[in-house]
Amino acid sequence: MSRHIIYLFILLICFNKSNAYNIVINRTFGESDYFNLDHADSYDNGTLLIGEKASNSYFPKFTEIHIIFTNGTNTTIDLLKLFNTNYSIIQFNALEPSFIFLVIDQQVQFSCIIPFNPYDLAFEINAISNINSKAGFLVTNIAIDRIKWAKYTVPLKLANNSTISKISKISEGDIPFPSNTTPYNFGGETLKTYTLFQKVDGGYGIAYCLTYPNNLPSHLDSNITDVAPYITVHVAFIPNSNTSKAIGPFVIYTTRNFSNIVFLDSCQSRYDSRGNECLISEINANARNLPAPGVVKITFLSTGSVMNIMPIPISTTSSSSITLYKYFSLHYGGDLFIKYSLTNESAKILGYYSDDSLNSFKQWDIPENLTIMAATEVYNRISSGLMINNTFWLALKDVNKNWSIVTSEMPRYLKDVGFQNNLITSSYPGINQTSINLYSNDSLNITYRNPISQSFGNISIYQINESDTKPLLLRQSFSGLSYCTILSDNITISCPILPSTFSVPAASYMILVDNGFVQDADLQEQIRGITNGLWIVQTESHDGPYTYSEQISGTILLSEDGTKYYNNLTSEQKDLFPIILCEELAQSIPIISSRLYFSGRINIDVKTSNKLFEIIITDSKNLSQPNAKQIMEDLKSLIGNKFITILSTLPHTIYIDDKHQFEQTPNLWDEISERKYWFIGFGIGLIILFIIYLLARHKHNKIKQKPEKCFYKKTFLPIPKCPHDEKCLLPNNCIKMQEDYYKENFSAKQCRQSVLLTSCLSLFHMALNILFIIGNAKDVPELYIPSIVFFSINIGLDFIFAVAIFTRKKKYSKYYFDKWLIVNLKWAALFTVLSSADVEILLILNSHLGGFEIFNAPFSKATRNYIFWCKVFTIIIDSIPWLIIQVLYRLKTITYQIIPLIDLVISCMSLITYILIKIYGYLHEPHNKRTTESKKDDEENEIGEEKMINKEKRKEEINKYKI
Repeated sequence: MSRHIIYLFILLICFNKSNAYNIVINRTFGESDYFNLDHADSYDNGTLLIGEKASNSYFPKFTEIHIIFTNGTNTTIDLLKLFNTNYSIIQFNALEPSFIFLVIDQQVQFSCIIPFNPYDLAFEINAISNINSKAGFLVTNIAIDRIKWAKYTVPLKLANNSTISKISKISEGDIPFPSNTTPYNFGGETLKTYTLFQKVDGGYGIAYCLTYPNNLPSHLDSNITDVAPYITVHVAFIPNSNTSKAIGPFVIYTTRNFSNIVFLDSCQSRYDSRGNECLISEINANARNLPAPGVVKITFLSTGSVMNIMPIPISTTSSSSITLYKYFSLHYGGDLFIKYSLTNESAKILGYYSDDSLNSFKQWDIPENLTIMAATEVYNRISSGLMINNTFWLALKDVNKNWSIVTSEMPRYLKDVGFQNNLITSSYPGINQTSINLYSNDSLNITYRNPISQSFGNISIYQINESDTKPLLLRQSFSGLSYCTILSDNITISCPILPSTFSVPAASYMILVDNGFVQDADLQEQIRGITNGLWIVQTESHDGPYTYSEQISGTILLSEDGTKYYNNLTSEQKDLFPIILCEELAQSIPIISSRLYFSGRINIDVKTSNKLFEIIITDSKNLSQPNAKQIMEDLKSLIGNKFITILSTLPHTIYIDDKHQFEQTPNLWDEISERKYWFIGFGIGLIILFIIYLLARHKHNKIKQKPEKCFYKKTFLPIPKCPHDEKCLLPNNCIKMQEDYYKENFSAKQCRQSVLLTSCLSLFHMALNILFIIGNAKDVPELYIPSIVFFSINIGLDFIFAVAIFTRKKKYSKYYFDKWLIVNLKWAALFTVLSSADVEILLILNSHLGGFEIFNAPFSKATRNYIFWCKVFTIIIDSIPWLIIQVLYRLKTITYQIIPLIDLVISCMSLITYILIKIYGYLHEPHNKRTTESKKDDEENEIGEEKMINKEKRKEEINKYKI
C-alpha cells in the first residue's frame, strides 16, 4: 500500500539520557495498567521509544510516544496536543542524540520542518542517524524508479538552552534504478526489502531489492532457473561529504528462483572492520510445506566487492511454518541471529549466537515461550536492538495485547580492555592512569589486534573542567594521517603529545578517537574509535613551588587574513580585538585572565606587513601557580601548533600567524651580545679616534716649543721686514711671534682638538639615522614618512649652508681665505660633503689641529657666527622634530632595538650638550668685550687686506712696464 507523504519534520525531545545500561529486564506491562506498544525504537544507550497507535482510525496513526529511560522511569509525548487531530503520524524513528523523526501525511507549520518532498507513489520513507550523532542524519524515499536521499544537520541547542538552531540540508541526490526494473515488493509491501545502515567512516549504506521482468511463459515449470535474474540485491553508499553523487550501486546478490520471497532486513558495518554484511532470507511462496531455500550472510567491502557468501547452518523449523531471520554483528566478536517461526496464528521467537566461524550455535537465555500474534505483522510487533555494551533488548506485543521488554547479555568472544572496541588490545597511557608527567612530550600509543594503516579520523585530548558551560577544553586534535606514525609491528600507532597539553597538575583529561582514525591494512576498511568518557587519564601533582620568574613581554603576529579582518573592523571593535584575543589565549593555556594582557602597542611587521600585538605575561607572587616563563613556553607550543589546538576553534585566536610563535621582546643586553662584533668595531674606532686626538695634541705641543711657521691670532699687520720670509703665509703682513705671545696664540683653547670628536660624533649620528630609517622606521608606519622628510631636510640644509660658506663674498678675510682655498680645494670639497651631517663639521678646518695646513683655514668671526646661526636653525627645524620622532617611536614600538636606543640617546645628549655649551660660553665671556674685540679685529683685517690688494696692484703695473 502506497501513500503520498507530503512533509517530514524533526521534534526535539528534551530529556537527558543516562549513560547506564541497566534497562528494565523481563518486565511485562498490561494494557489495563500501562500503555500499548505498536512500535519501538532505541538510542545507543538503551533509551527506548514506544509508539502507541489509535485503535479507531481507518489509517492507523501514532497518538503517543513513550520514552522509557534506562533506570525504568518514563515520560510521554502526546502527539495529539502537538498537532491537529487530522494529521496522521504514520512513522517515527529515534535519531541521536535525543531527537525523534516523524513522518506526517499532511502539511503542517512547524519551526523544524524539513523541505523534503518525496516522490509520488512512495513505498517507504526512512531515516537514520549518522554514526557520529553530531554529523546529522539521512532521509530516504524509495519510489518506482529511484531512491531519493537527503542529508541534514541535527538541530543544536543555542547558548540560552531555550531554542534550537535550524535544520539545514547538507546535500541531496538520487540513485536511479536500472531500466526495466522496479522495487521488489511482496503483497504490496517493501518494508523488509529496503534498509539503511551506518558506515564507520561517517557515511551511509542503502541496500534494496529490485525485480527484473519475468518473461517465461506461464506453462513452463517454475523449477527452471536458467533465466535472467528475477530478484537482485543492490547496495549503494552515501559518502561522508557534501557531494550529491552516491557510490555505486553494486549488485551483491541475485536469485534465479523467482518463486521465493526475499527478505532483506539486517545490514550493518561489522564491528571488527572486516567490511559490511547483509542477511538475506529466501522463503518459498508457493508451498509452505517446503523448507526455506536458505539464509545467507553476505560480506562485502565499501568498494562493492563481495568478500564472502556464507550460508547460515541453523536447523529449520517444521514444515508448517515460515522462518524469518534478523541478524546482529556482536560488538566483541560473533553473530546473533533472531529466528521468527511463523504460523497462521502466532510467531515463535528464538535466538542463536555463534563465534565468527559460524560452525556451532548456542541458544540465548531469553525464555523460549516468547510468541506474538498475527504472524503477518511480525515486524510491526517486534522491536529489537543491540546496545554498545553487548546487551541485546527485545520489545514485543503478545497475543493478549500485553507487551514485554526482555534483555540478554551476549557473550564476548574477544577481550575488551575498556574501550568498548574489540580491536584495541592496549594503550599508553592506560585507562584511569594517574601519573601523567606535566608538560610531557611523550607519545600516545594504541595497539590493535590486526595490522593497521593511517586514516583521516582525529585523535583528540580534552581537559575535563568543573565548569557547566565548558566542561571540556580542547588541548590538541589531529588526524591519523598528519602527525602519527605506524610502528614497526604494524599494529601500533604512535602520536606525539604537545608540551602544552598536560599542563595543569592533578587535572583529568579525556582522550577521544574518531571512527576512521586508522583502517584495516588489508581491506582498507575504517576501524571504530574510542567514544566519549572511556579513556580518562590524570596528571601528577606538582611537587613544590614553581621557580619565580619576572614578567615577560612578547609579540603575537596576525596572519594575512587576520590583518584584513582587523583592518575592516570599526575603531571600537579594533580596541576590543586584542583584549578578547588575550582572554581567549588565557583560556587556552589555561590560566586566569589577569596573567595575560594587552600592552596597548600595535606595530606592523616589516617582513609580512601584518599586525603585531604586544602581550604581557605577568609574574605571580603565588609560587603554586605556573611562572611567566612556563606560560610563555605553553603559549609558544599552542601558537606553533595552532591548527591542532583549541586556538583554531576560537573566533579571535584563529587569526594568529602560527609561523610567528610568541616572540619575547628582545632584551638590550641580549641584542648587544648578538651584535657584539658591531660594538667591538665601534670600540676599536673610538680607540683609533682617541689615538688621533692624542697625536694631534702632542704635535701641537711640539709646535709650541719650536715654532717653524707664523700663526696669526687676529690679523697680519704690515711690518718693515719679516725675518722668515719663506715660512710666512703672508710675508708682507706678518707679525713675528714672540715667546711671551706664543702661549696665548697656541694654547689648548686655540688648537681645538675637541672639534675632531664632535665631528666624528655627528657623522656617527647621521649613520645611525640612516640605519634607523632603513631598519626600524617602518615598525611605526605613521613615523616612517616624517623620518624621511626631516632627515632629508637636515641633510639638504646643512649641505646648502656649507656650500654658501665657501661661495659667499666675505667682507673681511676673502683674500686670505681664497689663498687657503686654492691650496686645499679637494679637502674643502670633501668637508663640504661631510658637513651634510652637521654644518659645524666645517669648524674643524679652523681648528689649527696638529699644525696641519688643512686645519688653518682663516675663518673670520663673521663666518663662525654664520655657522652658529645655521646650526641653531637646523636644530629648530630638524633636530628637535627628530628627537620627537625618536620619543614617539619608543612609545609606540614593541621590539625596541639597540640602534633606535643609541639614536635616541645621542640625539638627546647632542641637543642638550650643544645648548649647555652655548649657554656656558655666553655666561663666562663678557659680551661687550667680545663684541668690541671682534669689531676691532675685523677693522684691522679690512685695513690689512686693502693695503695688500693695493700693493699687489702696484706690482702688476710695474711688471707691465718691465715687459
